[in-house]
Amino acid sequence: MNYWLVGGILLLAVVLAVLLPRKSVHAELEIAAPPSDVWSVITDTSTYGSWNPIFESVAGTFAEGATMTISMQLEDGSFTPVEAVVEEMIPNEKLHQRAGFPGVLTADHEWRLERTAAGTRVIQHEEYRGVGVLFYDPSYVEVLYAEGLAALKIRLEGGLP
Repeated sequence: MNYWLVGGILLLAVVLAVLLPRKSVHAELEIAAPPSDVWSVITDTSTYGSWNPIFESVAGTFAEGATMTISMQLEDGSFTPVEAVVEEMIPNEKLHQRAGFPGVLTADHEWRLERTAAGTRVIQHEEYRGVGVLFYDPSYVEVLYAEGLAALKIRLEGGLP
């Protein structure tokens, strides 16, 4: 076995992983509700389709290590199933999920909840990595995240059942 070849391949893989293109989207909004109320909506898989324009439905149970199946809206308006693994959950503070194929295209999605004097700052942030980023424009995702936060605000502040 040629150890130089194996070492070179491993070094190349590490360099590519570090240098692969990245893009991100970000949306945030303050909601006049405590973090526990926001948390209960964003972790209730049965209601996603009623308030979230990008995630039509979510199947599974939010728990660290669990795989969720999310019906996600694409730029053309159609929906596609995406499997995401729950990487980290800190109740009333953070929900981190990861989806995709490393090196090709991955998405790290986070919900972050920050207590404020008026309620909760709700943040959605997603970072994309991989070669596929060169061919993917996630700007429509940022728009839908902002719309989803606005609908979440209405729901929690009394505008929706």
